[in-house]
This record gives sequence, C-alpha cells and structure tokens, in this order.
Amino acid sequence: MVCTSKRSVSRFVRLLLPVLLLAGLTLRPVAGAGTMAAPGDAGIAAAVPPPMVVLPVGRIGSVPSRVPPATWTLPAVLLPLLVWAALAWRHAYATEPMRLRRRGVRELRRLRDELQRGAVPTPQQLNRCLRGIAAAWDLRVAAPTAADIAAAVLRIDGHDDRARRWSALWSATERALYAADARLPTEWLRYLDASVSELGMPAREQPYPARRRHWLPPAMALALLVTVAAPASTRAGDAPPPEREQWLQAVATDGRDWAAHRNLARLQLEEGAWNAAVAHALASFLLRGDADGRAVLDYALQQAGVGDPVLQRVFVDTVMYGVPASRAPAGWQRIGMLAAMLLAAGLTLAVIGLYLPRRRRWIGAGAAVAACGLGLGVVAQLGWSAYGDLRHADAALLLQPANLYPEPTDLVPDEETAPLAAGAVVRVRHHFLGWLQVQRDGQAPGWIRSGTVMPLYGGAPRPGA
Repeated sequence: MVCTSKRSVSRFVRLLLPVLLLAGLTLRPVAGAGTMAAPGDAGIAAAVPPPMVVLPVGRIGSVPSRVPPATWTLPAVLLPLLVWAALAWRHAYATEPMRLRRRGVRELRRLRDELQRGAVPTPQQLNRCLRGIAAAWDLRVAAPTAADIAAAVLRIDGHDDRARRWSALWSATERALYAADARLPTEWLRYLDASVSELGMPAREQPYPARRRHWLPPAMALALLVTVAAPASTRAGDAPPPEREQWLQAVATDGRDWAAHRNLARLQLEEGAWNAAVAHALASFLLRGDADGRAVLDYALQQAGVGDPVLQRVFVDTVMYGVPASRAPAGWQRIGMLAAMLLAAGLTLAVIGLYLPRRRRWIGAGAAVAACGLGLGVVAQLGWSAYGDLRHADAALLLQPANLYPEPTDLVPDEETAPLAAGAVVRVRHHFLGWLQVQRDGQAPGWIRSGTVMPLYGGAPRPGA
C-alpha cells in the first residue's frame, strides 16, 4: 500500500513538473516589471525617466480579436475527437468478420478477368487462385486441403454440388501448381469462371463501429464544431526619418503604429503632457507588449496618476503578481492558441495510444502534454480577462475630463449628464457628427465629443496633438 502511494505521488510530480516549467518560461515578467509596486501597494514605485530613443515608424502592432483564449480549447478538443473517430472506424474495418471473405472474392474476380484475355495461367496466378479460394470461404489454416475446402463451403453455403465443384477446382489448381509435369485441365478456366460468377460478395456484418465507446467521439465532435476567428497578424515596415508631424501623420494613417505611439509618448513626457503621454504609452504597450513599452508606460503612469481601476489593477496593484501585465491582450490570445495546440497534441497522443501496444506510456505522455496545455490555457484566459475593457479592439482612453451626454447634443441640461475623469477607459460604440457614443464598465452608453478620447488600437477618429 505504501509503495503504491509513493508511485502515485512520484507520477503526479512528474506530470506537474512540465506544467510548472512551461508556465515559468512563458509567463516570465518582462524587463521593467521590477519598477512596479509589490502586490497590494497603493502607488507606483519611483521610476527612471525613459531615454528619448527614436524608433522608425511604420511598425504595425497586433490588435486583439474578439475570441477569448479559452475559445481555442474547443478546436483543441475537437481534433483528438476526430482522430479518435477515424481510429474507431479503422478498427471497425480491420475487425469486420467478413473482411477476409470479401478480399478473397475480389481477388478471384480480378484473377478471372485477367485470365479471360487468353493468357496461360502462370504459377503466381495459380497461387493467387488458391489464396483467393481459401479467403473467400473463410478457411484460416496454413495448408488447407480439398476436404477442408468442401467442409468450409458446406458450413457457409450448405450445397453439396457447390462444395464438390470448389473442391475439384482446388484439387486441379493445386495439382497443376505442385505436381511434376502436371497440366491444367482444359475445362479449368470454365470451371473457375462459373464458380466465381455464382459467388456473391458477402455483406458486411459490422459496417460501422458497433461499440458505444467508438460512437462517443463522432457525436462529441459534431457537438463541438465551432468557428473561431484568428487574431490579427503583425507586419513591419520603415518610414522616413521621424519628426513630430510625421509621427502624428503615422498615427492618423494607421492607429496601430506602435513605434509612432511610443515616440509621441516619450516626446510628450518631456513636454509634460501627462495624459496624452499615458494614452500613447498605453496604446504602444497594448499593440506591442514589450519591455521598453512597459517602462515608458510605468513612468507615464507615475507622472500622470492612474485614472482607471483597470490600470490600477493590472499595472499598479499587479494582480496575480504582475502576470497579466507581462503580456498584452493579443499576446495572451497567442499563448491561448499555443495552449490549445499543446492540449490537442496531448489528447491526440493519448487517443492514439489506446490503439497501440504499451498504451500506458503513450497515455501517460499524452496526459502530461495535455496537462501543460490546460494549465497554460487557464493562465492565458486569466491574464486576458484581467484587462477588462482594454482587451477589446474598440477601447479608448479619455484625455481630459468630460461630461457623458445621453444624446449627441450640447442642449442637454448639465444635471442629466455624468462626469468622466481623465484617464478613464471607455469603449467606442458609434460615431455621429463629431460625437462618439462610448460605454464604460458595462454601464449605460452615452455621448462625448470625439476630440476628448484617443483610440488605443486605431480605427477611431484622429486624436489631437
């Protein structure tokens, strides 16, 4: 009993170690995360001003899709189910009782068609005839005789005259193949033609998987058929030498240009435009998600202050020990895809192991890989969810205090408006004549002027300088 317990513990440890190793390598915080406060601290630790390093513009970042990382678990489970269904059908075909007889009938028909062309039977063809007769009548002995053939025909067909014809055909073929100076009878080909013509193709007794465990995978595969969207791809390019107007033009041309956002963030930090610096630094980090962008964002948040609970939770309080802030939302989606591939590979390996010898080793290896993928997928989903509204492609940041109007007009009384502080994260819903309909934290949507917000992933009106 003690030995069994020790083996169970050691097996659990062996399965857990790859999960911890993979999670540690994947979720290692980016450089610059050390400038953040420890979990639970109220503010950001003192940060060093980032140097003004000019980046060539035209580098397009990744915009997160609407697909949560956990959604990729569905196709990851669907692939092993499809493999399982294919193996179940293959197993049903390999173990079908009539498979041997059907193969023998096909062999005899092919041989008859070949000999009807007038060629003299060769020893190879005579040997094929013997094998085909034995297979067609389900005779599974190493060296069958004419009496064995007659008994097999009687057992399956029940006609004495047909049993005698097949027995005579076997004897004549065997004698011509093995006897010295023996020749085939002149009526041999006619006997073969008549016997094969009246031999029907046996019907399949099990044309499909007959066990419940073989029907489960196809049913689940049909239930899990889903369509998921792939995240936007990244591309890179170069632009003319960077200047202020060129950076603004690059952002206006394509709001996903993370290099232009970062150049503007550094420039506005030097000029003291803290709110705009936070907006551009946040956009650069969300599009790129690298260490340099995190350092610029940390310093901008320290100077401007945190104006949104999501920014406080992810970049200041470092929820989950700073794991969400180590990657951008699009990065967590890519990690979710990697986790789904690991899960699919592990489950597929375990399913294949069910049909192979030493199945315990195959199933154990597949379970270890699937456990790594599942653990990584859970972390990716948690990291992506921690960003709140920032994980959506229509997220924007409020650059200055504004009032939220119920209608797109300045004629609404002030008591019917709701104030919004600078630095609030909102989601842009609609555009109308210089007004934007925005929504925050699932609350009722309202209207604000388009110049008061900056889109974080592009696609919204051009931000002010």
